[in-house]
Amino acid sequence: MAIEKNKLVKKAQKDYEYLTGDEAIRRLQELREKAILDENSAYATGKSRGKAIGEKQGLKRAAIAMIKNNEKRENIIKYTGLSEKELDKLILKIV
Repeated sequence: MAIEKNKLVKKAQKDYEYLTGDEAIRRLQELREKAILDENSAYATGKSRGKAIGEKQGLKRAAIAMIKNNEKRENIIKYTGLSEKELDKLILKIV
């Protein structure tokens, strides 16, 4: 009962079982732990990339609004961080 309620005790029990198990069980545990770490890493990478893409799309939407409001080219670049080339592409899409 204490094992079910206390996470530290539960982890200690798992570690004990891991250390006292046979080699095949240890190998399976290592593979399982690696799979969990790989999955967490993939999730974090995907989340980070998705956030970056979303931010870039938001900046482009802001730039489009600024273009439509006849904002100066220098200001659009300054406030959105878009390059000259990216801005030119947006302008061509609008026109």
